[in-house]
Amino acid sequence: MRSVWTSLLLVSALFSLASCGEKPSAPAPPVSLDAAAEPTAVSPAAAVTSTDVQEAIGASEVVQFTARVTAVNYFYGFTGKVLPVYFDPRFVITVEVLSCINTTDVIFPGETVAFAIHSPSMLFGVTEYVGKTWDMKVERQRDSQGVRYRSLWATPTAAR
Repeated sequence: MRSVWTSLLLVSALFSLASCGEKPSAPAPPVSLDAAAEPTAVSPAAAVTSTDVQEAIGASEVVQFTARVTAVNYFYGFTGKVLPVYFDPRFVITVEVLSCINTTDVIFPGETVAFAIHSPSMLFGVTEYVGKTWDMKVERQRDSQGVRYRSLWATPTAAR
């Protein structure tokens, strides 16, 4: 067994020595299987690479909106669609979106959205938050399984 590894190391070393000092060759031009065929132009929109797809999957954005808190409920026992924004949800806050800086398919003016959060007092920093208007931000991230929302922030809306 030892001689096999020694042989592999020797071959590898000889190969790397043989290629030392050589200039890297230019990549070969693409080969057409049909020499008579005309080359076709590819539009920039159609030229999507796997790198483009990976960047789109990992892309995230911060959605900013103003909302009025309409209800706070316990997570367990809540029925309805929620957007989980924390890994250990205990409460669901329901908000009415009043305005948006950037909209999504779920968060847009006039929509009622429910967020699954860990603690309302940690999110808002006060004990009275229902009925009040807040400037909110949530991170929206695309991954291989779809879109996820996380990291919800809330600050009191300044008097306008």
